[in-house]
Amino acid sequence: MRRLFEPPAPRLIEPSWNHGRFLDLWSFIHLLTGALLGLAAWWLGIPLARTFLIVVGLATLYEVIEILLQVSEDAENVLTDIIVTSLGSALAWWLASTAHPGTVTAAWTFASIVVLDAFLFSLGWRHYLKKKLYGG
Repeated sequence: MRRLFEPPAPRLIEPSWNHGRFLDLWSFIHLLTGALLGLAAWWLGIPLARTFLIVVGLATLYEVIEILLQVSEDAENVLTDIIVTSLGSALAWWLASTAHPGTVTAAWTFASIVVLDAFLFSLGWRHYLKKKLYGG
């Protein structure tokens, strides 16, 4: 029977695509994804508290799906991913509500974050798939 979580990662912070116990390069993707969700919620007029709860739920669902797909991490990393995603959304929502960007600025900001997030996501998945393929 497969374990639900992996044993704790050896390093608290891992400056690579390997999983750290708390933070790793994947944390940037979680932060940016949270920021996208926060900007979208702000744009749609969803209040901050409701945005935060929705994002916590979505991030938790994503982590459950990763577990079901056997993309294993240790429990601390899963919890940190949910926290970082949620904080990213709250920070982006708050910054947008404070700065009151115009439509064009908000759209360019959103698009820029999408491009950066997608680029980092592709790098991370390429590393993950190579690791799975070559057993490293």
